[in-house]
Amino acid sequence: MTKNNLRESDLYGPVEKWAKKHFGCFATGINKGTEYGRVDVVGLRQIPGDFSADTEFICIEVKKGTQPFLNALGQASSYSIYGDYSYLADYRPNGPFSEIERVLAERLGVGLIRIDSRLSVSLISTARRCQPDENFRLKIADQLGFVRCVMCTTFFGRNRENRNWGNLQKHVDNRAKMISSVGDGKGIYFYSDDASSNDVTHDTRHSGDRIYNRRFMCNTCADLFLSR
Repeated sequence: MTKNNLRESDLYGPVEKWAKKHFGCFATGINKGTEYGRVDVVGLRQIPGDFSADTEFICIEVKKGTQPFLNALGQASSYSIYGDYSYLADYRPNGPFSEIERVLAERLGVGLIRIDSRLSVSLISTARRCQPDENFRLKIADQLGFVRCVMCTTFFGRNRENRNWGNLQKHVDNRAKMISSVGDGKGIYFYSDDASSNDVTHDTRHSGDRIYNRRFMCNTCADLFLSR
């Protein structure tokens, strides 16, 4: 496959597959983001540890090697809004990144990934950790079908049996129903009145009287919360 007939989208699959294995991601996705910009490949991985459940977001900009390097690097760098680590995966069939390119990437904190002529993917340099915006971070996770527990901070899947929110039970004033749902392995979601009241932009961002400040609790924490 040559650059002339290669589409950028042809590279997404190989990069996603590689990222899942190399970075140890428990979830990956293609073309995820917001109206402000979308990430070609994104992965979620949990940091190993017995006393924490921190989850890192890895964002990868994929290019087929035809765009000016600094433009591609700048786009990858902008993903620091979404993720903890930003990478540029570039199609390089004829050779590796130059020394100058590696220095530029290091200055911006962007890691480099090479895609060769066989579409094999390899890590060239590691990204520097960023401080993403928490709201955008959670939006990316939601697009991958994951939400964060407010108690243990673990990310867990909200989908089940082809239902978008099938792994979650909305909080209702019926303890027996809540216990039954948690017994079936579901987590809980609820709407926070206090968070909505403190959010001075809430009513301008949303119409009507509904509350949109959603919070989630995983099955393990919900079971502890509802136990007598």
